[in-house]
Amino acid sequence: MALRRISGLLSMVFMASCIYAGQDIRFSSGWKFYQGDASGAQATAFSDGAWTGVALPHTAHIELNYSTSSIYMGVCWYRKTFTPDQAYQGKKCFLEFEAAMQTAQVYINGALALTHMGGYTPFVLDITNSITMGTPTVIAVRLDNTPSSSFPPGNTNPDFLYFGGLYRDVTIHLTDSLHITNAMFANTPAGGGIFVTYPSVSTSSATVQVQTQVLNEYKSSQSCALSTSILNSAGLQVATLSSTQTIAAGASNTFTQSLTVTSPQLWHPDHPNLYVVRSAVSDNSRPTDTVNTTIGIRTIAFSHANGFSINNQRLVFRGANRHQAYPYIGNAAPISGQYRDALLMKQYGFNFVRMSHYVQSHGYVDACDKYGILGMACMPGWQYNPATTDFTNNCVAVVREMIRYYRNHPSIIVWETSLNEASYTDAWAQTINAAAHQEFPGSQMFTCGWQTSEFDVYDASSQGGVRTTTDTRPVICCEYADWDMGCVYATPITGCQDRVARSDGDAALLRQATNDAAQLSINRGLSWLAGDALWSAYDYQTWNMDPLTTSGVLDIFRLPKYSAWFYRSQRSPGDTMGPVKAGPMVFIASSWMSGSANPVTVFSNCDKVSLYLNNTLVATNSPASGTNLEHPLFSFSVPFQSSTLRADGLIGGVVRATYSVSTPGSANKISVAIDTANMQFVADGSDIAIVYASILDANGTVIPSANTTVTFSVSSGPGDLVGNTSVAAQAGISTVLLRSRTTGGAITVSATASGLTMGTASVTSYTSPTTGIVNLFGTRSKPGNSGISIGQAGALLHVKLPRGEAPTASGVNFTLYNAQGKLVRELALSKTDNSFRIDHLSRGVYLGRIGDKSIMFVKE
Repeated sequence: MALRRISGLLSMVFMASCIYAGQDIRFSSGWKFYQGDASGAQATAFSDGAWTGVALPHTAHIELNYSTSSIYMGVCWYRKTFTPDQAYQGKKCFLEFEAAMQTAQVYINGALALTHMGGYTPFVLDITNSITMGTPTVIAVRLDNTPSSSFPPGNTNPDFLYFGGLYRDVTIHLTDSLHITNAMFANTPAGGGIFVTYPSVSTSSATVQVQTQVLNEYKSSQSCALSTSILNSAGLQVATLSSTQTIAAGASNTFTQSLTVTSPQLWHPDHPNLYVVRSAVSDNSRPTDTVNTTIGIRTIAFSHANGFSINNQRLVFRGANRHQAYPYIGNAAPISGQYRDALLMKQYGFNFVRMSHYVQSHGYVDACDKYGILGMACMPGWQYNPATTDFTNNCVAVVREMIRYYRNHPSIIVWETSLNEASYTDAWAQTINAAAHQEFPGSQMFTCGWQTSEFDVYDASSQGGVRTTTDTRPVICCEYADWDMGCVYATPITGCQDRVARSDGDAALLRQATNDAAQLSINRGLSWLAGDALWSAYDYQTWNMDPLTTSGVLDIFRLPKYSAWFYRSQRSPGDTMGPVKAGPMVFIASSWMSGSANPVTVFSNCDKVSLYLNNTLVATNSPASGTNLEHPLFSFSVPFQSSTLRADGLIGGVVRATYSVSTPGSANKISVAIDTANMQFVADGSDIAIVYASILDANGTVIPSANTTVTFSVSSGPGDLVGNTSVAAQAGISTVLLRSRTTGGAITVSATASGLTMGTASVTSYTSPTTGIVNLFGTRSKPGNSGISIGQAGALLHVKLPRGEAPTASGVNFTLYNAQGKLVRELALSKTDNSFRIDHLSRGVYLGRIGDKSIMFVKE
């Protein structure tokens, strides 16, 4: 969720010393797991000593191959015993599961507390009366990931897999008895928690309406003051408003406050500007609760003639469908995996995602907010629609949960409140659509569906006839390319032209890319189309295909195919404003080996491309004509010879981008890289990095034809490999996953293969420090024993290291990470110049490191 008391990744350290009355405590470590049913496992006295210790997110079964026959379907159990400490004294205690696959029974100290049906939405329990400070509490969860006719998706054979487990995080919310409610727990249509809308938006002024529900669970009435502030990306307050209300015992009050932001920085995929709404509750000047909600100020509209508009400007969005699964770990990707997927999609040219076909992680949607990716939120559904009251009621429930979960995210622009490819009835659609609009009233809610006219936007696939529709509603093409190229859900596929593995070679990879280009060109010829979503962003596992459905422009290990580079070329060379910059680019769609295609195809967003063979100019060409593409393909006639090809992209006659490819020689060595999604690798027992071992020739060129088996091992350090540790390379690259442990330190991974020089790479995992917390809101202090001092003057932070602490004459680097673990600053300190200032730092939780010293602080 965008709503946080303290950002979750680093919040565990605030147990004893945080100044907030409300705390969010990540509750994902120290669980015990058992695959199978276990009679009596809910009892407090049950012995789970032989169970496996795990950290969340966790999958019920590591999938070592991609055969659907190996997928674990059935019951599993999780147990956690914890002893509430001083931080729990006098507080309300809520337990939130972000998701659990997919029928969950939660027991607290042996008593059934809740049964939740559906594997993709959060659920919250009030466990205040079930815990006692200083006394062990046992939480036991029984999960069953088999499909059920009672709730969606329901189908036993969908286009995705029901990987089991507690595959998202669990959080403890501690609050005062006078507190802001949780929208999921409050279960109030269009209410509960914090709900932010924008009645009026322009470049000169925006009205931000903040609806906040405060609950008084004291036994007497309380005088409640709610102070709501809006902070910009530099952490500066741009609007504030206070309201007071006496709230009776056991009652709640919903405050509706309208704040004005002058000259707002609007949210848009090209410049995804974010603000924070800070909601502070107090009782007679006693702080009781504080919640930060990330928002983006924007206004959206759909029409048939004008498609989609954001901030009164038309935008034809270019998107892809995304399934959430990763290799080996199924759906249990950590926050870094969610951010990686959003980052890669934006890098490779997509500014829209259809979250097919279920509610996805808050981490993924947070990343869409940050990177500027518009989103279609999808209710779970796939070809199943029984005419039963239970099923319809549960469909309504999941739609309400989805909207409450996502409603403050600026990236979400349309809500697929219909069952994917299901023959639902008009009555069912009317019920669902009415619930969605009740849950999100006003002009900024747009539902979509494909079969009936009840939904606001017509959302259908190319194979479903969307390109020839006569529907007068706004139109989104939610799938294209895959079925258009003869691909159907059967094995083997006869005549399928768009499902290609990276190891299938140049001809197949180029065929997929040019097919996708042709299909995108057709879409761009439809003047009324709001936008589209390619099928699909990533390869994935499904019941319908063994071993993988390879329709992705990136493979399941998140490596790009040629098609990804085509979509990258569709980004404007002037797209340099947002956090994921584009700029000019050029890519040669060839491995330049014997048998490579002639003519050579080049993707570029430049005006012209010059192609060189061993530094000799072949030609300077303009892009192809006769297409609707923003940046058509380039073509060059070049007979193969062992050499180097170089493409220079020119804009206004000036070289703005270059790319080269060389004919590979014989395999010589292995090069290893560890991808942490440009984030800090967290020592929490569940963070995942991807390890790539490339087979190179003596000149460092990857050999695309290499299928050598590579053996991985952790040479040293606190990390473990996940998956097959001896893996045949695909297109010259072999891959495995690396999981952190709960202790930090340097981790080295080695990769070996017969006859090749071994490759190694290292990464450091970090634990959150338990000392060195300082609040910078109106105070100044030293952070425990870290030796680092931090002060605040206005928007500036002053960081100082005692002169004697610098270990070398050349000094050390100060690295600063945000609460998601992303590196935000790196600055140098020396013995003689050992202090510096940081400006434009957003409010939030930060972790700073100097050598082996660390400090965590909150910038308010």
